[in-house]
Amino acid sequence: MSAAFNKNADLVAKERKLYAPCLDMNPETKAGRDCFVAVAPKLTDWQTTRAAALQLSRWISVHRDDAAARNSAIALMDRAWSSWYRDYQPEYAKLDALNETTRNFVLVRLALPNSTAPKFENLLYRLTEATEVGVLSPEAAQRQFDRYREHGSGFW
Repeated sequence: MSAAFNKNADLVAKERKLYAPCLDMNPETKAGRDCFVAVAPKLTDWQTTRAAALQLSRWISVHRDDAAARNSAIALMDRAWSSWYRDYQPEYAKLDALNETTRNFVLVRLALPNSTAPKFENLLYRLTEATEVGVLSPEAAQRQFDRYREHGSGFW
C-alpha cells in the first residue's frame, strides 16, 4: 500500500511546499482563502489537490456565494480524480488483486470464512465524494461527519 501512496512522492512533496504557507492561515479567513485559490492551479496530484479542496470547503461553508472559491475547489477535485485514476488506480488494482488472491487462499478462508476483501478503489471513491459534498453542500458534509462520529464509523 505504501508504494501506491508514494508513487508521486517527489511531486507531492513539491506541491505540499507550495500550499504549506496557506496552512499557517485560518482557511476561514480571506487571507487563507486567497492563498488556497492562488495556489490551486499549481496543484496536480490527488493528495495535494484534495487537501487544498478540503481547506477551501471550510471557507465556502461560511461564504456560500463565493463563486471563485467554489470553482477553484471544483477544479481541484476534478484534477484530484484525474490524477488518482491515471497515476494510482493501476497500483490499487494490483492491491485489490493481491487482496483477493490472499482472501481465496485456503487457510485464510478457513480462518475468516465470512471475510470480504475491501476494495481500495472504493475508498478513493468515498473520499472524493466526501470532499465534493464538502465543497458543494457544507451543511450535508457536516451532517455526514456528525453521523460518522456519533456511530463510530471507521471511515473518518
